[in-house]
Amino acid sequence: MLLRDRARLIVGSFGLGLVLWGLMLFLGQMYGAIETGRLESVSLGSVVNRTTSRAFLPDAVADAPRRILGNEFAESVDWLLDHIPVALFLGVVGGIVTWRTLLREPPSSPGL
Repeated sequence: MLLRDRARLIVGSFGLGLVLWGLMLFLGQMYGAIETGRLESVSLGSVVNRTTSRAFLPDAVADAPRRILGNEFAESVDWLLDHIPVALFLGVVGGIVTWRTLLREPPSSPGL
């Protein structure tokens, strides 16, 4: 039971870190918008397709949506990735991870 609680603490901390990272990225974008007068957000597709991220992400991971959904949906996947901001993605994924780790499980019965 103690091992499960430790794992939930680690995963929950990771999720909370993603939420905070997304929030900091969003606040940085808002600060830039106040300075320049234009709101510029970074899309998830541009992060995946950058040459610096290609060095860390194998081609199999970057092209996974195309393989999973097929070539007929490739344009839809590209459009979707180009319109999802990274800050929103980090906040939503981190929030879901944190929320799932905060849910308490009922204690298991000693007979099982």
